[in-house]
This record gives sequence, C-alpha cells and structure tokens, in this order.
Amino acid sequence: MNLLIAFVILLCLGISELRDPELAQHLGQRLTLLTVIALLVPGAAIFQTAIIGRRCRNQTIDEVARQRILNRLSISHSAVWLMASLAIVWGLRWPDIVRVNWHCDRWPLLDDIMILAPILISLFFSWAIFYDVKRLLDRNIAGPNSHANAYSFRLDLAERFQFVGLRFRVYVLMSLIPILATLLVRDAADFTQRLPEVLQNVSLIAGSAIVIATFPLLMLLAWRHGPIEDPELRDRLFRCCRNLNLGVWTIRAWHTGSQIINAVVAGIVPGLRVIVISDSMLEEFPPRELLAVVRHEAGHIRMSHMPIRMFFLLFPLILAAIDQVNGAFIANTVTQKFESLNLTSSHALVASAIAYVAYLVPTLTWLSRQMEFEADWFSVMSDQTDDPETIGDANQREDLAIYDSMTLAIARLAAHSPEQFERRTLMHPSLKERMQRTSRLADHRISNEQLVRITARRVWFIRIAVAIFSVAFLIRTAIFA
Repeated sequence: MNLLIAFVILLCLGISELRDPELAQHLGQRLTLLTVIALLVPGAAIFQTAIIGRRCRNQTIDEVARQRILNRLSISHSAVWLMASLAIVWGLRWPDIVRVNWHCDRWPLLDDIMILAPILISLFFSWAIFYDVKRLLDRNIAGPNSHANAYSFRLDLAERFQFVGLRFRVYVLMSLIPILATLLVRDAADFTQRLPEVLQNVSLIAGSAIVIATFPLLMLLAWRHGPIEDPELRDRLFRCCRNLNLGVWTIRAWHTGSQIINAVVAGIVPGLRVIVISDSMLEEFPPRELLAVVRHEAGHIRMSHMPIRMFFLLFPLILAAIDQVNGAFIANTVTQKFESLNLTSSHALVASAIAYVAYLVPTLTWLSRQMEFEADWFSVMSDQTDDPETIGDANQREDLAIYDSMTLAIARLAAHSPEQFERRTLMHPSLKERMQRTSRLADHRISNEQLVRITARRVWFIRIAVAIFSVAFLIRTAIFA
C-alpha cells in the first residue's frame, strides 16, 4: 500500500510539473466534474461494502478467505482511485487551476498540497467506509456463535477515526513527508538563484541530506508511540543494537491499537536511527524472537539495502539526466519518433511513465524479495547464542536447540497471519519460503569476523560510489557553470 500511494502521489505531482501550465477555461464546470469524480471513489467503496456485506452476512469465513476478500477489495478499489486521480490531474487540469487560476504557486508547498488534496480526501472517505467491511469480517470470522448475523451499520466515530488515522499515518504520511520535504528543499532553492550554480547545487544536496538524515524524527512525529514499558526488554534490545554497531538513537513502542504486527528500523545516519516495534508484536513475541526481528531489521541497514533500492529506483532518471546534459539525444529521438506518428509530447510522456513502471515493478519486486532473504540470513548469522535469556520448560529448550530464533519468529508471524504463509506480496516473499531458507542456515554458520567483513565491503562500496558521484556532479557543475 505504501508503494502504491507513493507512486500515485509522485505520478500526480510529476504530471503537474511536466505539463506546461495554462489558464483553465470553464472553471465552474471543471470544479463540478472534479467534485463528482472525487466522490466516485468513496461511492465505489460504498458499493463494494454493500456487496461484501450481502455475501458475508449469513455465512462464516476463515482467516484465509477473509484475507482473500480484503486483497480483492484493495486491488479493485486501488484501480478506481488511480483512474480517478489521473482524471483529476490529467483530464480536468486541476494543477492548472491551482497554479494559474488561483496563483497558489506563490507560496512554498501550497500548490502541491492543493493538488493532492482532492485525491487524498477521496481516499480518506473510502477508508472510513471500509471500516464497516473490517468490522463485519472480524465479527464473521468469530464463528456462528458470534454476533455477525446481528451486524448493522453504526457510526462508531471513535473507532472509525482510529481506523482511518492509523492508515493515514502509516501509508500516507510515510510517503508524503519525504516527498513534501524534498519539494520544500527545491522551493527553497529558488531563493538562491542569485548565487553561483555551484553553491545552488551544494545547497540542494545539503538540503536533501538533511531531509534524509532527519527522516526518522519526522516518522516519530507522524506515528503514535511511547517507551517500551519492560525495562529489561528495552535494555536487551539496546544491547543487541550496540553489539551490531547499529547506531540507534531510541527504541519505541508503536501504538497501533493492535492492528499491525511489525517492526521498523528507520534512518541512514548512525546515531539518528530509530526502531519502532508495534504493540501486537511486543505482546505476542517472546524476547528472544524480538531480538531476532531486530537483527533482521538491522540486516537491512548493515547490508545497505536502502541505498541499493534507491539506486535502482533512480537509475532511469539518472540516465535521463545524463542524456539531458549531453544534448538530450535519446529524448529528442523519442520525441521525433512520436511526432512522425502524429502523436504529441504528452503521449511521449505517458509512454515514458509506462516504460518506467514496467521497469520498476519487476525490478523492485525481485530486489525486495532478495533483500528479505538477505536480512533473514543476517539475523541467523548474527544470532546471539550467549544471550542470558532464561528458558522455561523443556519443550521450549528443545525448540530453541533445533530452530534458530528467526525461524521461530517467522513461524509465530505465520500463526498470527496464516493467510500470508504461502502468499507472496509485491515486496515480500512468502513466509514459507523464508522459513525454508532460515531453517537451513543453522548448518552454515560463519564467524563474527567473517560477517563483519562481508557487510563492511558492501558499506564501503556504497560510500565510495556516493562520494565519486557527488564529486563528479560538483566538478561538472563548476566546469559548465
């Protein structure tokens, strides 16, 4: 969901940036159509909710069927939301109304927020409607003795607001904050036009670096969180992070109303990284498995997964920038080809966006799944076998002797979400695949020195590549300024 929302936000903002702004005619008609299209999204949610309610009201479903219904609902409604967003931004030229008719581009970020407002508001109303689907399925899955048959619509403002608020913080803010912060840096760079181009680029790089470094702090502002109440567990988690040289600033409990079972390590700069662990995970996972989960998240950091993912994400844009610097040979060739087919530059833009998505989806899907396997590998290899945890009964001791902590943590996650056991997502392999791999890793342990050498090689390669790219960019700017 995060990837979809980020893609729609970037797509809408990208269209508004690349199209030449014009004064929009027939403003009243356009605003009326915009309202109708924006209301179609929650209208489709009402229609889908009514169908699901009619089908599930008088029958009992299991967890797998429940998740299947939710997945189909998510896919179908995402398609409706995407088409409505494109109609608002592309068809009705909503960015032109905001920037040209209303002159909102005079203030930093105001025009961007106004462009996204009808798109995100329609999504919020849809989530508020889908709360009824969740409530119905939660009642239904309890079995024939539950009150599913007695289900009726209730407003439930507090629960509904909590349902929408959690999704807003997790899905929207996590995508929106870095995007708006980057746009703010770009808008602020407009005030440095009188400076030499080298200083302009240095200011832009410095502003972007500040956004990246402070992202964990922005995440804490967006999410509801608090301290981990168990001081012994908190100390053990910090000790684990110190042993892994993770450079964590704080570890917090993520208050989700028991709606999410997950853990996140955010941040690139050592000393500013933040770990958040959801309340459900803190309640259901024993300390040994929580440590395995933290080591898994540490694996994403130590194996430089974020810079690698960002490189593959920006690779086509880097090639386009290089082509632009060297005379835009490829861009001009593509434009001429489209003109020979009696197509406009707008068609070329759409074709470029389709090609980018066709590259991005399979590339990031494969890459993200491999990174999950690699983070599991790091967790198993760095397992703290000398951890002073007191083991309870004999069965637990036997389990821990046979299976490593990461395998047990994945098994517990599968027990909590059985529908995910054999199901692949766009960014994650199935839990079954992960368990099959981690269960085989215990026989191929490596020493701590070997683990440090493996991770250090990749970290230094990333650092050298970033340094070379930055120096080359500044030299090119200084020469051609």
